[in-house]
Amino acid sequence: MAERHDGEGTPEANSLQHPNPDRVRDPLFRQHPSFFDAHDLVQVKYEMLRSHHVDRLPVAEAARRFGLSRQTFYLSDAAFARARLRGLLPGRPGPKGPRKLTPEMVAFIRSHRRERPELGYRELAAAVADRFAIHLHPRTVRRLVERKKHSAGGTPSPGDRD
Repeated sequence: MAERHDGEGTPEANSLQHPNPDRVRDPLFRQHPSFFDAHDLVQVKYEMLRSHHVDRLPVAEAARRFGLSRQTFYLSDAAFARARLRGLLPGRPGPKGPRKLTPEMVAFIRSHRRERPELGYRELAAAVADRFAIHLHPRTVRRLVERKKHSAGGTPSPGDRD
């Protein structure tokens, strides 16, 4: 196989590396190693999908041939249908947004903010704790308020400095 592993060892590069390149058994990867790189997870996923949709390989065989699971096939297929090639790139690790905030809490914070714009983020977080018995970091409240401001084109109020 060709050695084309720029940035190897960095978190970004590692997330793009096939965890088991030795399990890739597709003939194209063996016949043309200068072009097909079994270490390149995005290329492997794309070729797995192509082998199913174009060459009509059954899902289980396509997944096996490319050293991936059927679950990875289905997740990749859905991601590709939704976002094309960009969907095959790994997403940002970790939480994708606030997990504690419910729609009821968001409405409470926004309502409280409208009624008392002088309140800072700490005070708003404390009001949420009093009402819902859930601790929110003031930064979470700030992000919610700023997201609303940016979408509405608002300006910061004096209480926004907390």
